Amino acid sequence: MYLDSLDQKEEWTELADDADMSLSQFVQSCVEYAIAQGGPDFLETGEAAEEIQNLNERIQGQKNTLEEKDMVIEKLRTELKQHRSEPFLEENFEGKRQFDTELIEVLQETETIRSEAIFRRLNVDSQNVELIQGIESQLERLEEYGLVEETVHGWRWVR
Repeated sequence: MYLDSLDQKEEWTELADDADMSLSQFVQSCVEYAIAQGGPDFLETGEAAEEIQNLNERIQGQKNTLEEKDMVIEKLRTELKQHRSEPFLEENFEGKRQFDTELIEVLQETETIRSEAIFRRLNVDSQNVELIQGIESQLERLEEYGLVEETVHGWRWVR
């Protein structure tokens, strides 16, 4: 009789000793008992294992699809932020500018916050210079309107 580990052999040997049998007799008795009870349906077990495998593959496929969609959504959010910040980059812009509501929420939620922390909270890639400049320009405009002020500890919402 070959078992998966010495621990398993010791456990089965103890059970066999408790039943006053040798290990071989104990295993034979267990197998005969299982067969008498209807025994395992190996075909059914194989089908269930195959179904579990198929379900696991479907789950993995769904996870991959979800990750891809999350990446697309994040890219679109970044593009939208960049598009909304463009009016703040134009010096001679005429018309209405819409401030980033997420930026305002971040400023209002904190007592003071440094620019780098703002960029992290807004999920701005540090390589996206244009978006960073757009956000900095918004901060400067908000400061001009008296809504925020820059302190030694970072930006602070005033009103």
